Amino acid sequence: MNNGFTRQVEKNDLFVTRDDRNAFISKTFPEFLVKKIVTIGVGGKKHFQKYLDSDVEYFEIDIEGDPDFKLNLERELPLNFKDDEFDTVICTEVLEHLDNFHEVFHELLRIGKNIIISLPNPINDSLN
Repeated sequence: MNNGFTRQVEKNDLFVTRDDRNAFISKTFPEFLVKKIVTIGVGGKKHFQKYLDSDVEYFEIDIEGDPDFKLNLERELPLNFKDDEFDTVICTEVLEHLDNFHEVFHELLRIGKNIIISLPNPINDSLN
């Protein structure tokens, strides 16, 4: 994992829809979308897959839809994955819904070499 690595989002990078957010992630972090990745909370419908090269192993965790792993993150910890099993973990608009977000965050750090997290920003509402 790249400790301390952060990219600042500019005002013109704000996104409104899930697809906008996924496109932003794929455009901004292409070097992390390789080998084996897992998305968490992307909708349970493999929405992110269209942004990946065909040689990337892609897995999805969600509480709804038809993901590879249907899990309730508030009840099913620790996650049943090895340490650093994924090259990148993408967790979008999930942590703010969880009472145990610190525990889930630590699990994301454990299972992924790189982590991309998106949280809602209330400034979006005031700018739109």
